[in-house]
Amino acid sequence: SEHPEVPVVIVDIDNRSLNELGRFQNWPRYYFAQVLKNIRKDNPKIIAFDILFTEPDTMPGVVRKILREKLGPLGDSAFYLLSFDRVLEKELDSTPAVILPFFFTDEFSTPSPSFLRYRVLVEGINPPSFPGVVSCEERFLKKNVSVGFINAFPDRDGTLRRCYLFGEWNGNIFPHLSLAIAERLRIDWRKLPFEKDGSFFIKFTGPFHTFPYVSFTDVYHGRIPDGYFKDRVVLIGTSATGLSDRFNVPVGIMPGVEIHANVIDNLRKGEFLRVVPFHLRLIIMLVFSLFLTVLSTSRRMYLSFILFILALILFPVISLFLFFNHIYLEMTRIEGIILFSYIAGTILTMRETEKEKRKIREIFSRYLPERVIDEMVEKMEIPLGGERREITVLFSDIRNFTSLSEKRDPADVVSDLNEFFNEMTECIFKYDGMVDKFLGDGIMAIFGAPVPIPGHAEKAVMAALEMVERAERLKKKWKTRGKRGFDIGIGIHTGVAVVGNVGSSKRMEYTAIGDTVNLAARLEPLNKEYGTRIIISEATKRQIKDFFVLRDLGSVKVKGKRAEVKIYEVISRK
Repeated sequence: SEHPEVPVVIVDIDNRSLNELGRFQNWPRYYFAQVLKNIRKDNPKIIAFDILFTEPDTMPGVVRKILREKLGPLGDSAFYLLSFDRVLEKELDSTPAVILPFFFTDEFSTPSPSFLRYRVLVEGINPPSFPGVVSCEERFLKKNVSVGFINAFPDRDGTLRRCYLFGEWNGNIFPHLSLAIAERLRIDWRKLPFEKDGSFFIKFTGPFHTFPYVSFTDVYHGRIPDGYFKDRVVLIGTSATGLSDRFNVPVGIMPGVEIHANVIDNLRKGEFLRVVPFHLRLIIMLVFSLFLTVLSTSRRMYLSFILFILALILFPVISLFLFFNHIYLEMTRIEGIILFSYIAGTILTMRETEKEKRKIREIFSRYLPERVIDEMVEKMEIPLGGERREITVLFSDIRNFTSLSEKRDPADVVSDLNEFFNEMTECIFKYDGMVDKFLGDGIMAIFGAPVPIPGHAEKAVMAALEMVERAERLKKKWKTRGKRGFDIGIGIHTGVAVVGNVGSSKRMEYTAIGDTVNLAARLEPLNKEYGTRIIISEATKRQIKDFFVLRDLGSVKVKGKRAEVKIYEVISRK
């Protein structure tokens, strides 16, 4: 840096100053004149006020009224001699370098003609423009006095992050208070990397009270050591709670006067927050938007929610890390994108999930008991596209159905079949089986799919035993009506099969295919040869342990199998 190291100190109108000197609105300008005098004797570099002097001193106004009533025209002359504004004017005139503030306003107003001499010539920027200016009194605008505006421009979230170095009124550009100080310090602000609107992001040195503070009342009463202000930039402002000059900044709450101190420090050191370029911010937003949208469409909602919360926490941490490394990453839009992407993805997922739940219910409502469907819908882990899984397949068939049906009325046959199938379906559903299909007078059932079921072989055998019992019960019932009942044969085999949706685009159904299904179908007709009702394979026997009474039927040659298959008759439960 070409300019010397100039520390900043703040003379603070704090709560203690108000307690000792009274209500701020009643302070005479004499207080400021005395403080200015006490600071000036230490030869500071610059003294800058963050206090507006826009109206005549109020206390002399009261005195003036009394003098006019008592002395008439002589009262004005006496007032001029007694005016505290005159005392402050004298001290300002005696101070080599003073910066006074002014304020841009949205109301139309015109400052004094001499105010125009404080404009700056700068090209290529488009600063905020205002219709009016509230300036200090004309009498205070001495040759040694510079001015700068003190407007603050918080972002939409109420946080003050940037300083606008320029403001425009009536086609004229004026400097910020901090920039006016920088000019007095001979800092070449034209080389500073500010934005096109004349702003830059403030690099805050630290939280409130990072810069040295001294109390206004201590300076007024001469309690500060001699030489304390020598070669310093002195800012006179307030941190008092009731004077409404505090702002939310990225490092906490800070009075306006210390914000000026930070800006001056940035200008002095040439250190600024570098803003992440728009195209990089756009890439970051798009990447995270895509990531969170995909994440929120995950079936594992709890996992996506945890990662969403982590993202909300991570970005402020990253932003803070970059902030302390002089890089500003705008968080408001990114956090908004994160929230929007997650909500949009979640809504989309919920819609798709509900759609798939309806699809599952439509597909399986004819084949499965309601409790199994509820479990499927809850887990939402049904690979309808197909997978290999160990299942138990049950085939059942009515003995001599063709000869029985030929001698009866077709309507009666259908009615009896429906009643029979209702009974058989209840048995299968009772043991969490799935009715795959009705094969004329037969049934194909699956145990262990689409929802994995522990002990599916055992449940299939129990369902078979109950199917035989129900068939016998129906025979007795129909016998009383003069009808013949149905005898059934059941074949059961356990093994790995392919399960999933099979069919055409016009009609799909969930089923099982493979050798396991074929072998179960081959076992069922063997009941005729052996005079049995339930035959199971060796593979099923290995899984049902010793829960049933079995009879070894030996080995048989089955179509499609090279090796013989050991088979067993299921007689009853133990």
